[in-house]
Formats: sequence, structure tokens, C-alpha cells
Amino acid sequence: MPNVAPEKLRSSTRLAALRATGLLDAPAEQALDRLTRLAARLVGVPIALVSLVDDKRQFFASEVGVGEPWRTERGTDLSHSFCQHVVATSEALVVDDARINALVADNLAIPDLGVIAYAGIPLKDDSGEVLGSFCAIDTAPRHWTPENVGVLEDLAHAAMSEIQLRQASRLLSDRQAFLADMLDHTSELVCATDEQGFIGYANVAMLDCTGYSAEELGTMRAIDLIAEDCWPSFLDAANRVRAGEVVPGLETILLTKSGQRLICKGRGTPVRDQAGNVVGVRVIFRDLTRERQAQRLKDELIALVSHELRTPVGAIRGALKILVPHVAHFEGKPRQLFEMATRNADRLLLLVNDLLDIERLESGSAQLKRAPISAHTLLELSREATQPLADNANITLALEAPDTAVDVDSSRVQQVVVNLVENALKFSPAESTITLRAAPTTLEDGRAAMLLSVSDQGRGIPADKIDRVFERFEQVMPSDASEKGGAGLGLAISRAIVEQHGGKIWVESAPGVGSTFYFTVPLASS
Repeated sequence: MPNVAPEKLRSSTRLAALRATGLLDAPAEQALDRLTRLAARLVGVPIALVSLVDDKRQFFASEVGVGEPWRTERGTDLSHSFCQHVVATSEALVVDDARINALVADNLAIPDLGVIAYAGIPLKDDSGEVLGSFCAIDTAPRHWTPENVGVLEDLAHAAMSEIQLRQASRLLSDRQAFLADMLDHTSELVCATDEQGFIGYANVAMLDCTGYSAEELGTMRAIDLIAEDCWPSFLDAANRVRAGEVVPGLETILLTKSGQRLICKGRGTPVRDQAGNVVGVRVIFRDLTRERQAQRLKDELIALVSHELRTPVGAIRGALKILVPHVAHFEGKPRQLFEMATRNADRLLLLVNDLLDIERLESGSAQLKRAPISAHTLLELSREATQPLADNANITLALEAPDTAVDVDSSRVQQVVVNLVENALKFSPAESTITLRAAPTTLEDGRAAMLLSVSDQGRGIPADKIDRVFERFEQVMPSDASEKGGAGLGLAISRAIVEQHGGKIWVESAPGVGSTFYFTVPLASS
């Protein structure tokens, strides 16, 4: 009569661990076959098994001496399984004569497979799950000696080690295949070299981009792909990586097989062996060529339009100012149209001036007029410039700053602070506070600097916009340009000014709580 599988056999965690071995319905493993043959010889039995038990059957991952049709089928139903009891109890099962043993006397393995004497040892993984049994079977009654059981225990441990080693190897192979597939489906250029710099791996994107085959790259060093004018910086980065350093922001020029120059930026990381020694270099690049070309064309177009627009827009704005006394008596629709034209002319001229400003700043043609000024005075001048807007919005401007001198172009840094305050005013609720702060700080390279900040209690910036707010024409919300005003150039101009001072600018924000914009400037020499 078939045995009903107990709860232990149906445990989901045990079945998952069993499937994870990859042995169910897999071809026979030579390592396991050697162990079952050894068990048969050492214990002196006609049958030995590595039996894996699921909730419906037992599968012979290895067997010696099993008759047909079970040898071909490589398993039986649980109705013919003694091993299920080893799994159910997590303990060894030793039966001298199954025909008179209450636990297994009705098992169909006795008449069908000739199982009379049985000794099975649990196959336990590291988590304690019993996957099956390593067992020896005799077709006649026998007394199992402690030495017999000890041999089977040793062989069961060896079998479990082989199973787990195979599982680890399969998981590693699967992981490597997954990573290779992932790398071959990414647009980033990936290659790895050995200690001498010879390329041992290149993904599909690298092959497609450079025009070389994998065989061709296998005979080349990484430096062979680099434009000669970039050799010094690339070799310096490679040496740093070989010394164990991760080098981000690595920018260079790759040469394709046809001689095309590709502008690339990425990072180099060391490849280590199991002992932690650096045995190579891995490089991941992004091809920025088209992006840079598109940006250059965009910048050229903006510059052209800006220069061409400034004169006619200025003339329109001047003409409108001249007309102000002559339209003072206008009412209704004519008055509205004139005021709208004036506002739009002012707005367009401001946009053109901003475009020209950022062009000069980013090209380096805008010269800074640096001089020492107190950080407190700098922020106080910025507060005075924005106080009328704050009063109109019923918002308090607070100031916390020392008298420590900074070495800056005062008008330019005030432009940054005023822009940050005006942005904060646009997005802050009435009766809230915007705080202007300055405090000494130390930069990553050890230099002393001044950290300036503008904090608000406004709506905040979504996480996916944090890294983009300093880009040209970027708006947090699509409706901000029309509802709040501005073209999205203020923060881009602010970043250019700060970077010209050798500082950096960033923002920290929490939606619904507020934002704080930070930037650094150098201290004045004492």
C-alpha cells in the first residue's frame, strides 16, 4: 500500500533546496557514481543509491545494482521508497529485515525491487534540510555493523559535499552567464585586461563600436585603442587602478579600426584574484561622441540665436519705453495689449541676456573680478536685493553668517545667491522662512573654503529631478515655466559661476519638507 508523504516531505523550503541542487532528472554524475560503487564494495552489498526524495517520488542521482525498469527510469514512486522515512525523521534508518519491520513491512520495494536489508544516511545541506538518503541495500537479511554504518556516514558526507560543490559551480556558471548576457546587452563599452594590459574580454558594444573582432582585440593591449594624445592621462589612470584604486570620471578618446575618434567617459576598477591581488583592469565607458556633437550644435545654435535676437529685442523694448507717455490714456483691451507686449519684451531680453551670460561663463570668456569680501556682507547684500519680493510674498529672510572674508567676484556670487533666493520664494508658502547661511568648511582635498547655502520650507524636489535641476531649461514641473516664470537657466548660470570660482554646487531636498542649495567658494588669503 503506498505511503502518504508526511509534512516534512512537502516542506516548501526543503523542496526549494532540493530543486536548487539541479540534480533532479539531470544526467548521472561521475563523482556520485564513484561513491555508490565504493559503498557497494566496502559494505558488501549488491545495491547502493544516492536517492533524492521530493513529495511524490525518489530520484536516483546515482545507483549501483538497481534492476529494470527502475534503473532506466532512475527512480520510483514513494510507494517503493524506504528513503522517504530518512527524510521524514532526519535520522539514519537501519533495517536488518524489512519483512518484519513495522515501519516498512508493507512497502512495495520489498516484492518489486527485492529490498530486504536497508541502511540509509540523511543527505543534509548546510541549512539542515534533508534532501534524500545515501543508502546501501541487500536482497537478504543482514546485520549492519557499526563499521558498516560509519562507512556509509562518511560516504554520505562526501556525496553531500559533491552535491553542494556542483550546486555552487552551477550557480557561479549561471551568474557568469547572466553577467555576460547583461554586459552583451548594455550600450556601455566594457573590456577587461590582464596585468600586462592585454584585452581578455570585450562586450558586444565594445566590438561593435570599435569595429574589431574579439580575436583581434585579444591580441591588442588597451592602450592600442587610445588616441596618442590621451596616452599620458590613460596610462596614469591605468597605473592607479593596478595599484588598487577605483578611478571614476575617466575621460579619453578611443580609436576605432577605421580611425574614427570616439569621446568616451567611464570608470576603471581593479580585477582581483581570490587572494585579493590585482590581476587586471576592468573599464566601463560611455560613448559620448554623438551627445557631445549634439550639445555643441545646440550651443552654437543658442549662441547664434542669442546674438541675432539681442539687437532687435532691445530695439523693441526701447521703442515700447518711448511709447509709454503716449499710451498713458489707453484703457481696456489696448492697454492690456501694450502691457503684455512690454512684459514679453522684458522677458525675452532677459532670456537672451541669460543665454549670452551662460555662454560666456561656460566658455571661460567671462572674466571674474575677485576681491576679498565678508561672507556676512555678501549675503546681506543678497538679502537686501530680494527683501521686497519676500515682503510681497509674506516670507521671512533669515541670515546666519560670519564676517570671515571670501575671495570672490562679489556681483557674480550675489547673482547666485539672489537666484537661489528668488527660486525659493517662488516655491515657498506664505509665513515660512528662507535662511541664508555661510560657514567655514574643508574640501575633500583639504583646502579651507566657505560653504554658503539657501534653505527653504517649500514643496521640495522629486528624487528623479535632483541631478538634473542644474541643466539648461530644466524645470521641476512642466507647468513651472508658465506658472512660476523663468526659462530654467538660473541654476545652470549659478553652476557655471560657482565652478569658475573653483567650487561646486548641489542640492539636498525632501518633497513636502523643503530644499537646501549649497555651494562652496574659496576663502580670502589671510
